[in-house]
Amino acid sequence: MTAWIRVRGQGSVRGDSVASGGTLFSLGGGYWDGWRLTYRYPDKTLGFEIGRPKPASAVSVSAGPVPDNVWHHLAAVWTGQEMRLYVDGLLAGATAYAGNFTPPPKNAQFKIGLAGFGWGSVALDVDEVAVFNTALSGVDILRDAFFFDPGPPQMAERVEAGERAFAGRYYSVAVTEYRAALELCRAREPVAGALRLQLGQAFLRQKQPAAAAAEFSAVLEHPALPEGVRSLALRPLADLARQGAGGISRTAYAALL
Repeated sequence: MTAWIRVRGQGSVRGDSVASGGTLFSLGGGYWDGWRLTYRYPDKTLGFEIGRPKPASAVSVSAGPVPDNVWHHLAAVWTGQEMRLYVDGLLAGATAYAGNFTPPPKNAQFKIGLAGFGWGSVALDVDEVAVFNTALSGVDILRDAFFFDPGPPQMAERVEAGERAFAGRYYSVAVTEYRAALELCRAREPVAGALRLQLGQAFLRQKQPAAAAAEFSAVLEHPALPEGVRSLALRPLADLARQGAGGISRTAYAALL
């Protein structure tokens, strides 16, 4: 499924299992059946869960922090082998799950917002919700988030290869593939800026702070990028600044302040 969301704070209903946070989208309970997407305070993390029958519990993947009060494109995908969470067109979290899907009761409805089952509510703006009967690729989601044309086939191949490497934690391979994709999409500036964000995350996981800081700085200097994407660069760049990492531009420091 895909949607545009803007979380605007904790809602009026508190959950009995999770007091600070709420359900965004769900079908069934999401713990022993069905699935759900959630947002948790104070760490501002997204969660994607697929329920499994008792005595098992849900299998989940999380991503964050995802800043609130700005619009983000959100996508949750299950391929039958892997669960993936995408934020603003970019892979943010993945976990293997090749088990069965447990359908909710026949009268269960797809819900936007408050659903219960231990979770409360968040104040939420929602637009363009879509549920698909097939697993979208990483390039499909990137296109949906940035409304861009397909571009050269080589670019799609490089993005897909980068996503696979990033999900598999082969970060040096991911760096190579994302750099190659960047060279192929220079004319598509918003997409190129978003790929720089993912390149920065790959450098961060490789423990290359200066290289990561340079990419996050470039994101903040990119005027064509949506506010939601730019906001994703602030938290890791702030952490790098506190650690004394090089590579942070004057413009990026101004944005942090």
